[in-house]
Amino acid sequence: GVLRGLFPAIDEGFYPVIFNVPELTDTLLSAKAWPAYSLWQSEMKKSGQFGSLLADTVSAQFPNESVIVALASEAQFDDYCAKLSYNGICVSAIQDLAASLNALGQLSFYPLLSDYYVQLNAVKSMYHGLQWRYEPSAYPLDEARGTVQWLAQAVLGNALSFAN
Repeated sequence: GVLRGLFPAIDEGFYPVIFNVPELTDTLLSAKAWPAYSLWQSEMKKSGQFGSLLADTVSAQFPNESVIVALASEAQFDDYCAKLSYNGICVSAIQDLAASLNALGQLSFYPLLSDYYVQLNAVKSMYHGLQWRYEPSAYPLDEARGTVQWLAQAVLGNALSFAN
């Protein structure tokens, strides 16, 4: 990946990452600084939907909770996951690691992560679906130009109408 290109002399699977901004003050990389995220977070906290909907998905994908414990152990997230009040955030974090290992071609070295990769992705998909309210069927697909063509035309149309 990108980091491999930046650090070609490093042969191991770990690469230095420059990130020295506290998450609470990060307004560039963190979605938590976006107004839409703040609104979503306050709405979901009030309703309690996020936790319950994500918990339902985790239960459906991992009916045996001991699998999550074993995944956390293999990912070396034991302490992190033990501190969380529910498994949805833990599984989401494990999926982040599994996706990174997959991108590096090293997922096969982690048998449990590899075996449960599809289930981890299903939980992450629900996590992002709840977070960003993205529904693919709500956006028309232009076979010739892809899914964003309609958005580009709408933005340009609005810009032109504003300019006139």
